[in-house]
Amino acid sequence: QIVQLYLKSKETGLVFANTSFVFYNCSVHKSCLSCVRSPYQCHWCKYRHDCTHDPRTCSFQEGRVKKSEECPQLLPTERILVPVNVVKPITLRAKNLPQPQSGQRGYECLLTIQGVEQRVPALRFNSSSVQCQNTSVSIGVMVCVGGVKLSDSLIQGDE
Repeated sequence: QIVQLYLKSKETGLVFANTSFVFYNCSVHKSCLSCVRSPYQCHWCKYRHDCTHDPRTCSFQEGRVKKSEECPQLLPTERILVPVNVVKPITLRAKNLPQPQSGQRGYECLLTIQGVEQRVPALRFNSSSVQCQNTSVSIGVMVCVGGVKLSDSLIQGDE
């Protein structure tokens, strides 16, 4: 939000100088790409899933992101089909998936199937690959995987 500031003389009652400045709030950004593409000095903390104006508040120095090419994200993939009642791991291509730090719970896949949320343990192979373990669907006919979850933060495939 742009705010105008005017200096006014108490003696004459006249405005003799003015300037404008911007109030901004990085925390309104809920994804890495939105955060780092902001026109302001916003930084993404990839281990906290948080956008901040002060990168020193990130939990780990290596978790600070300033450029969009460093954002964790799922890469586009062909449609993923899982037959009903078949247990099948689903491997997803990704980019910049952070290594969980000490005390963090790691990854899980979050699937929404006919409005019902299903959580499945996930295994991070490296920064560019994650696998949803033992994925099985007992309702519906086919399912498309919607996202991968890091601790309490959803990493969407397309932003």
